[in-house]
Amino acid sequence: MVTGGAAEADGRLIQGDRILSVNGQDMNMATQEQAASILKTSMGKIVMVVGRLKLPPPKALPGTNTIMPHVIVADEAFPLTTAIMRPYPGRTKARLGVRATVFNYRLSRARRIVENAFGILAQTWRIYRRPMNVNVQHACKIVHATCILHNFLHADEVVALQGRPELDQQDRATAPAGLADALHRLGANNYTRAAEHVRDQFARYFAGEGAVPWQMEHAV
Repeated sequence: MVTGGAAEADGRLIQGDRILSVNGQDMNMATQEQAASILKTSMGKIVMVVGRLKLPPPKALPGTNTIMPHVIVADEAFPLTTAIMRPYPGRTKARLGVRATVFNYRLSRARRIVENAFGILAQTWRIYRRPMNVNVQHACKIVHATCILHNFLHADEVVALQGRPELDQQDRATAPAGLADALHRLGANNYTRAAEHVRDQFARYFAGEGAVPWQMEHAV
């Protein structure tokens, strides 16, 4: 972790619109082709790790009989799998359509909630502000302990997430054209029909039984 940088799940450290580091390599010095190659390697490892995670078993979406898997929310740099949800591709809302646009908004909002929670965690526990000079097993225990303490400390708080402007902003960061195209190809080309079906099912739910009152105002 780097103080002042925003940590992403794929190992990127972002400051504003700039990718600072991927797996320890300075991205300011890397070409677009090198950056895409590094990201491809990182994402391949992450997809493999996600496949080994013991995610909770599938369950019905609230208010429905539709059984869906638990998934990890991600941005467009990641591939779409049955366990990783990325946005629908498309630069304009007109081309996406309402249902896909709403899905992208809800996915982005979920990611921001996760990022905000991690920000609070890092502000509370100083150990996250510097590299952990411990072995992997000890690091896992530190993460688990701080998460438990975080939940305990905030158990009595009632946080109204509706109307939080920072959660309702769509992702506006842009990458250079060559790198953006490379990211799009890496993430979009190889998803399966099963993964596409999972995303479509979530999109239908968010547009139907799972709709929230404010989503159309912010998404469309």
